[in-house]
Amino acid sequence: MVRLYLDEDMSSRVAQALRDKGFDVLPSHEVGNDGLYDEEQLHYAAQEGRYLVTYNAKDFLALANPWYQQGRRFPKILILREKRSPPWSRRPDQSSRGIPKPKHSRPQSPGF
Repeated sequence: MVRLYLDEDMSSRVAQALRDKGFDVLPSHEVGNDGLYDEEQLHYAAQEGRYLVTYNAKDFLALANPWYQQGRRFPKILILREKRSPPWSRRPDQSSRGIPKPKHSRPQSPGF
């Protein structure tokens, strides 16, 4: 069975949903690894024989190639794309996740 290690950018809801489907999941926060550098996260996943699951494509792709060229092995890096809707399409009760509120509720009409 595939063993997963979730980077700190993955929510606890993702971990629970995967567990509910029978996956062996270990989120970084459950082992006190939140705040570690990406290379340390990858090292931990490799040491534990777990696939690293992350939304952080940029940083982990930059790490994977040098590791591979140096002969350092890790099971896999699974990079997910997070589906986010634009801020103007969210309901008022949804979290804006740090996106500042617009100054106007609608874009100004060009006057056509």
